[in-house]
Amino acid sequence: MSKFTNAKKFNKTNIKNIPEDKPIVYCLLNNLNKELYTGIAKRNRPQDRLLEHLNIKDSKITQSTASI
Repeated sequence: MSKFTNAKKFNKTNIKNIPEDKPIVYCLLNNLNKELYTGIAKRNRPQDRLLEHLNIKDSKITQSTASI
């Protein structure tokens, strides 16, 4: 059985394409697909929550992939 994933490069363009009308569970992965952080964003907040992570000046997070 294959694992469900909707992994995208973690950048502002891809974050803006995430729908705001439902809550999400997201996982931030590094370049080796090691999990860095898993979080939940409530309805009307997914884009804001992911942008908060993007604004962290940590190269481990800014060069990662977000799986939703």
